[in-house]
Amino acid sequence: MVVAVAEMSQRKRNAVKWILYSILLFVAFIFQTTVDLFQIFGVKPIWILPVIMYIAVFEGEWAGAIFGVVGGLFWDTAANKLLGFNAIILLVLTVCAALLSMYLIKANFWNSLLIVLAAALIQGLADYVFCYLIWGHSSTHLILIKKILPTVAYTTIAAVPLFFLVRKISRAFRPE
Repeated sequence: MVVAVAEMSQRKRNAVKWILYSILLFVAFIFQTTVDLFQIFGVKPIWILPVIMYIAVFEGEWAGAIFGVVGGLFWDTAANKLLGFNAIILLVLTVCAALLSMYLIKANFWNSLLIVLAAALIQGLADYVFCYLIWGHSSTHLILIKKILPTVAYTTIAAVPLFFLVRKISRAFRPE
C-alpha cells in the first residue's frame, strides 16, 4: 500500500485520504447506531467521538471542525436529540484538540487517548446537565453514575484501535 500511495499525485492522495476518513466516520456511525452491537451491561461506546477527535489531532483544526460538525449531526440524528446539540459541542472539542496537538502537546498515543477521555467526559457532562439535571428530575445522579460515566470509560477503551487506524491513514497519505 505504501508503494502505491507514493506513486500517486498529491491531489489524488488527499482525495483518497479524505474519502477513507469519511468512510471511517460512516462506519463509526453504523457501529454506534446498531442495536446491541458492542453492548456490555447495557452500555455502548460512542464510536463517532474518538474518530473525529483523532482526525482533529492528526489533521488540524479545519478538518477537525468539519468532521466534528458532520459527526455531531450524525450523532444528533441517531440519538433523537435536539439537532445541532452534539454538533456544536463536537465542533468546539475537535478544534480545541487540534490546537492542543498543534501547539502544546505531541500527538502520541497517551496524549490522544487523554484527549478522547476528556472530550467524552465533557460531552457526557454537557448531555447530563442539559438533558437531565436542569429539568429537575429526581435521581438524576443515577443516570450520571450508571449510564454516562460507564459510557465515557467504555468509549475511551474502545478508542484504542481507532487511534492506530487514523494514525496509519494520516501517515500513509502525508505529503512527501
